[in-house]
Formats: sequence, structure tokens, C-alpha cells
Amino acid sequence: MIKSLIRLCCICSVLIGVSHELPAQDSARHDAGTSSNDSTFRARKALWLMVSPEVAYVMSDGSSTGKALLDSSVYDAFNIRVGWQIPSPDTYSQLYRHQILGIGFYYSTFHNKNFGKPMGLYGWFNIPFRNYDQKSRWRFGYYAAFGISFGFNPFDEDRNPGNKYIGSRNNCYVAAFLNASYLVGKNWVLIGGAGFRHFSNSAFTLPNYGINMLPATISIAYRVNKVQIDTRLDTIPKFKPFFLANLLVSAGEKQYVIGGTRYVKNTLSGQALYQFSYKYRIGLGLDLFYAAGGQYRDSTPGKSNFSKQFSSGITINGEWILRQGLSIPMGIGFYFKRNEFNDENKRQYLRVGLRARFLKHYLAGITVKAHGGSSDVFEWHLGYQFHKDRNHYKQAIFF
Repeated sequence: MIKSLIRLCCICSVLIGVSHELPAQDSARHDAGTSSNDSTFRARKALWLMVSPEVAYVMSDGSSTGKALLDSSVYDAFNIRVGWQIPSPDTYSQLYRHQILGIGFYYSTFHNKNFGKPMGLYGWFNIPFRNYDQKSRWRFGYYAAFGISFGFNPFDEDRNPGNKYIGSRNNCYVAAFLNASYLVGKNWVLIGGAGFRHFSNSAFTLPNYGINMLPATISIAYRVNKVQIDTRLDTIPKFKPFFLANLLVSAGEKQYVIGGTRYVKNTLSGQALYQFSYKYRIGLGLDLFYAAGGQYRDSTPGKSNFSKQFSSGITINGEWILRQGLSIPMGIGFYFKRNEFNDENKRQYLRVGLRARFLKHYLAGITVKAHGGSSDVFEWHLGYQFHKDRNHYKQAIFF
């Protein structure tokens, strides 16, 4: 699982802009690997290096054991991040006001061996709320990150019974911040931020209350190569709406009791969507769920093994498109049929994740399925997208 997460983060880092610096004056050109309505160009990107110490309030799981563990811990951390800004005429860079995209490393300590010293590798983006001119010293925006974490000292009934928060050494890393930036000099920026961070394995290994925290950080950012981004060159053609459909097959594993067997959970999904802008698409879908081992958890007499293992639902779906071929799928589902012994303990379920499109029509990604605030399973998915996009996109070359 950890190797798969690393591969996914590497793929996403390439997709969002990790590249060699290339001459800015090269003209746009067509690339054999893209569809006919895409054009690629070479561009020299603004390269940023950031260092961010932080403190945080760590949220308790509500138990006396969990509170005692937090009371005996002192949390602090730092991040090192590398980021790129892409100039015009890159379509999605213009749409997101020349956001910074990159990769980062996280290190923390609770000064308590029961937690360990968690670290993380992640992809991230920082998007300003509006276009600021080059004379503006104050700038405001939002930041998000998704990746993998490792180095936890997980729960163990004999060796580490106090850590009821997390049951695995390797976990998902998610963060979201609001921030304010102040330009100290032409290439130096101070950034203050506050937000939310979550570590979880989505019930792959129990216990999985997760570690939730409210961090505050001050970042020092330096523009290494002095490249300036000129928003006056921005030109975005009018978007042409279109319909598309996704067919997805997902797989994951789930542990139902601490120390118990992990069982496969699969999902077959069909989605019909309407993309009405460069950034967003919405639609409806159907899900068919399979939970292996349902016949061992559900002892209801007269109920077939098929009924104990299969359930279904209808979904309202949305996708936030970060770049052409990279999106954040979100949705809310309503069960037609559910089985509480498979932890389908609410009538609704939620879904959020990360998805990449490659070779024009193929999909790969990961979503987290949850019931309320409780994670159900990581859904690793592959799929096929039916679409006929009539829009013209300009993209920087990322290799």
C-alpha cells in the first residue's frame, strides 16, 4: 500500500508542474502525446523554496486515555517545500491566478515515544484569492496538501496500548490552510497560515480515530531563480460546455475489529457528468458495493450470502478540476440497500479524493469513502472516461 501511495504522489507531482526549467521565449507547439485541441509550450517557471516551522492544537479522541496521552505530549513540526509558478499562456495557471504548485516534506515530534516522530511526503498547491499586481505587499489565499505519512508508533496491545488514535505506521496525509503573505523584498515573502491537518488509514488497520490537529505556521519563502509572473499577459478563451461519463472499478481493504482479518471491499461505479466551466463538473452516479466476508459478520437467519456482501447506492457527484487531467472528485451518496454489519451504519456516505486522467481517456486515483466523520475505506480506482471536449487548452511542458 505504501509503495502505491508513493507512486501516486510522484505521478501527481509531475502532473501539477514538477519540471526542468526551460526557455520562456520558445513558441507554442503541438505535442504528439496530446489531443488535437491541446497545445504545449516551453516556459521558464518561477521557482520557490519555503521553510515552515509550526505549532498545533491536537484534538482528543474524547477518551480519558487519549486525553492523558495528549497531556503528556508537546507537538512541534516543520515543513520544507519546493514550488513552481507557471506563466501565461498556460490555461489552468491563468485560471488559478498563477498558483504555486509543488512537493513538500513534513517532520514532527510529539516529544512522546507513544506517537513516534511522524514524517510526510506530499503534493501541494497555494492559490491566491485574486490577481495581485507586482506592487501589492499583502496577499491572501488558500493552501491544500495530500500525500503519505510514515514514522508513527502505532497502537499495539502489548507494547503501545496508550496510542488509541492510530493503528498503522503509514497513513494518509491531508492538510488545508488559509494564509496571508507579506512581500518583504523582491524575492522574499513571509507567510502566516492556520488550518487543519488529518492523518488516517481509513480503517485499513484499527484503531483509526485518526490524528486531527489545528496547526498555525509562519513560512519564509524565497524565489530562487528571480522569474517574474506577469498577469497582464493572461488570455483565456470562452469555455464550451460538454457531457462526459466515467466507468470506475475500485478496490480497498478494511479491518472490522482490532487485530482481526482484513477484508477486500470493491466498488463498481458509473457516473454521468456535465462540465459547465474549466474548473467544475457535476452529475449523478450509481454504485455497487461488495464487502468480502459479510456472511461471517452477519448472522441474520434467512438472509442470503449475496445480500450480506452486496449493497448499492445513488450519488450526487462533483469534480474540482485543478489542471486538465487532474481533479478532486467529491460526492454524497444515498444507499438503496445497505448492511450495517459491513459498517454501512448511516443512510448517506461521502466521498473525496484525487484523480488523474492519462492517455486521453483512462483514469486512476484514490478516494476516501466515509460515513459522517468516520472513514470506511480507501478506494483505489481505475477507469475509463467517455468525453468529447471541444475546448482548446495551452499547457506548459512538464518533463
